[in-house]
Amino acid sequence: VANNMAVLQDLSCVRQTDNGAGKGLFAPRNISKGEVVISLKRGDIVSETVEGFDSLTSRLDRMPTIQEAQNFLSHCVPGLQGNFYVFKSNCLIYFENHAADGNVNGMSLSWLDETCENSEEVIQKIALRDIAKGEEIRTDYNKCVGYDTRTDITMRQFLSVARKFGVTKQPSVLHDMETALVVSSRPQEELTAAHRTSLFIVPREFILELAVKQKDWQSVAALTRINILSICKGAEHGWLGGSFSVVDILIAVHMRFALHVDTVVLAKGHAAAAQYAVLYNTGDMSQEMLRQYKNGKGCPEAHADISCDTGSLGQSLSVVTGMALASRNRHFVVVLGDGELQEGQNYEALMSIKKHKVRNLTIIVDRNQFQSDNRVEDIMPVHNLEGVFQGFGFQTIIIDGHDAKAIEAAVKKTIPACSTSSDFYIIIADTKKALPPITQHMPTSVHPQTGLEWQPWHTKIPVWSNYVTIIDEQLEMTKCEAVKVHWKEHKAKYGLNDPKRLQLLPNSHRPSYGSIHVGTGKAFGKELVRIVKENLYSVDLRVISCDLASSCGINEIVGMEGKFYEVGVAEQNAASIGAGLALESKGQIIPVLCTYSNFLKRCYEQIFINAVQGASLIYAGTYSGLCYHTDGKSHQSFTDVSSMLAIPGMTVVDPISSDSAVSLLKFAIEQISHHRDQEAVKFKSSCSFYFRLRRTPVPAVDKFVSEFSNAPKDPITCDFKDGPPDTETVKTVCFVTMGTVATKLALDCCKAWKDMTVDNPSHKRRRVDDTKAESFKAQFWVSGIAVVSMIGQAVDHSRLQEFLSARKDATIIVIEDDVGALAAVVKSLTDSKQHVAHIGMHEHGPSFRTLDECLTHHKFTVPHVEKAILSL
Repeated sequence: VANNMAVLQDLSCVRQTDNGAGKGLFAPRNISKGEVVISLKRGDIVSETVEGFDSLTSRLDRMPTIQEAQNFLSHCVPGLQGNFYVFKSNCLIYFENHAADGNVNGMSLSWLDETCENSEEVIQKIALRDIAKGEEIRTDYNKCVGYDTRTDITMRQFLSVARKFGVTKQPSVLHDMETALVVSSRPQEELTAAHRTSLFIVPREFILELAVKQKDWQSVAALTRINILSICKGAEHGWLGGSFSVVDILIAVHMRFALHVDTVVLAKGHAAAAQYAVLYNTGDMSQEMLRQYKNGKGCPEAHADISCDTGSLGQSLSVVTGMALASRNRHFVVVLGDGELQEGQNYEALMSIKKHKVRNLTIIVDRNQFQSDNRVEDIMPVHNLEGVFQGFGFQTIIIDGHDAKAIEAAVKKTIPACSTSSDFYIIIADTKKALPPITQHMPTSVHPQTGLEWQPWHTKIPVWSNYVTIIDEQLEMTKCEAVKVHWKEHKAKYGLNDPKRLQLLPNSHRPSYGSIHVGTGKAFGKELVRIVKENLYSVDLRVISCDLASSCGINEIVGMEGKFYEVGVAEQNAASIGAGLALESKGQIIPVLCTYSNFLKRCYEQIFINAVQGASLIYAGTYSGLCYHTDGKSHQSFTDVSSMLAIPGMTVVDPISSDSAVSLLKFAIEQISHHRDQEAVKFKSSCSFYFRLRRTPVPAVDKFVSEFSNAPKDPITCDFKDGPPDTETVKTVCFVTMGTVATKLALDCCKAWKDMTVDNPSHKRRRVDDTKAESFKAQFWVSGIAVVSMIGQAVDHSRLQEFLSARKDATIIVIEDDVGALAAVVKSLTDSKQHVAHIGMHEHGPSFRTLDECLTHHKFTVPHVEKAILSL
């Protein structure tokens, strides 16, 4: 293998154990002809440990130089040239050399240690060497050298900031990094404040001037789109495409039919920012509230309407039908998305509307022809939509959804107070998802994996430079000179004319984990793709997607005939199709249903029927638990473990790491195949698995579990053999956790209480520092941690019971982001007299911009754990 080293998708297949001579560390397996491999390129980061590297650094008493590292690797892997990598556990250290002559120009350095909390720790843990002029510096810290921590900066940019703080010469990392970090780092609070003040909200008086006096609805729409952009930019998350497509419709029903329309429900919750922006126009929402979009309790949420929660699409038409039946003297408007029409509940609602003569309801379909990232016709088309509606007894009015006059005429026809017509109508508004100039700055393309037309503006938010340009271009569409002057003054005041200033501003509120760490959802999806494409394990897997192939990480098999089935927004249909595949093949086919964890609740009845009729499936629910903090109640999944455990023959799997997601998928396939071959299948019993998969990686947990090797189905148990300090004030505790977020909290407690560190899981007995214990006088000593990845009727919990039995005098702390499934298991295995503290979910919460804010709201913090223990 020469030049670019071919790294196979599973690095564990490539790495061999050091044979003592320092050879064979990266011996690759045979590569089949035509096999897809990953070529290394500039910027790639591979997380793997080179055995023997620790001994080199110990001998040097520091991290090695480039030349020393190159010499060492040349010794370990004779003949290795081109790209090479050096690692020390997970914290370091990545070197890359593209020049055959050994020239180090263009090398890059990354530091990725999540445990560094101050510059002193940084000095100890980072590779130290000189920085070359123009060299890339990449950091995943929350400490910033004057730039957003999630973007690349050059040495020149670094120095331009450092000089403002008195750094006059090119710093050497070896000698000056501490100084550079201290003088040039900017607190996250300062960056957040600068981000907030740089946002531009068009004052309401300018919009009302255009609406009330001039009736210039095109200008009103342009200014409203600016506010939508700022709402989403404030949260660094949102759905601009769907919000822009519906804005003219919402302006019409909220601002032009205010005397006739009492309630407007936006069923397509992705466009909530558009609803909030228009309500700001009408005076029903303040500018401050717009700035707080998705910022926690009491703030405007994602996927939500003012009158009701819209759910996960397809439910609102029924809800509004009930509202209209309850208040016949009030008029309601509901705005649906065209992708949403794949959900069958909409058609049940149409039958009810016609049967019960619900005339005080206007139905508008925003037909922008896209859903999520793809075209509706590529996901699950509804052929002849007008004919479908007519079949249910509705006349259709087809209009240009951006034409103010056409919208007004169509809506009037559906309101009894404005029309004498006795027909039932549905308005189909043809719109564009993301009008120019967004489509100019973020154009559609052909997805390299699916081959389908793909658009980025479903969830992507423009960077600051594009943000400014889009506002400039929107203002060209309005005749209001006063707002143009106001924008010019805003840009001058906050430095938005300065490209360097724009580079300083963050473009995300969430940390970046690079390519090293991935959530269990992406790891599961990648392994599922590999199994399907390579026909591994002699099993026929069939993958069913509910319009979420990209989020589930399975784009590579989209369109794979006979292996992949896209059913759109139709989870009930998906679950029953899966049952048919399993039953007709007599278990030879193992269906894998991939969707969001919370959306599986929509097909709970189908999952139950699948089980009792003996259909064994794998249900892959991604974006589960607390780590999916951005999208609020309609997308949060906190009761899924408990509800799935009520399904006969169901095993719930919550992988603790990306590696365990891979091994547990293999285990589930083996178990289902084994069950198929047993007599039990004759009695229609099922063997199904629900995978609770996470979006957000947790590097500290990855590091912790890498110290252990155990069977996939067994819990990870970490014992601390030494006894607690000999004092009456110490409370002995042990943790039982499930999932990455819960395990991270347990590790945080251990670190805060000085019992152990993430770097070294061996026990270090220390008293609790008074500052860490805050107001608590008691101290805590952790006797062990058990991390559970599987629970269910068929799961053997003997190892967990053994762990608990050895700690009869300890208080058991159960941590889970579910309502109590794990706690119930633990209590069934312990003495009734033993104290059990439960840290779990008690409510569904709002949308949050960061995971830390979400965890604090739900009391997943060290102080809350301490309070729970002391309350027993």
